[in-house]
Amino acid sequence: MNTIKLKITDEIPQNVADCLKNGGVIAHATETVYGLACRWDNEAALERVAIIKQRPPEQPYSLLVNDVASIFQLTGLDNLQMHNFLETLFPAPVTVLLPRIRDAKIAFWNDFPLLGFRLPDDPLCQKLVAAAG
Repeated sequence: MNTIKLKITDEIPQNVADCLKNGGVIAHATETVYGLACRWDNEAALERVAIIKQRPPEQPYSLLVNDVASIFQLTGLDNLQMHNFLETLFPAPVTVLLPRIRDAKIAFWNDFPLLGFRLPDDPLCQKLVAAAG
């Protein structure tokens, strides 16, 4: 495993996105903590994060998203009041736990009845999420 320390430049978000798209796992700062991240749709990378974190299997993970619409696509929720609430709440340094009401495309997520979502307020985090897709 390689550790790469980077200075923050304009190319960093795309370099990180390329790493994530190729199954990489990164450590990065958020507004509140340092976290490990991978793409939500890469099962092998998700399993690596689970092993590295040694996290209890029933504890929900947080997914970083770049807009509220992504939350509804990933959960299957369809609630205008919740949508409006989240639009007023985010971006912010909080995690919102929401029920997953349909099966996910990636089997890893089907073990979790709740999913945590963050829409980061940190500009670098926003750029990383947008670049990673």
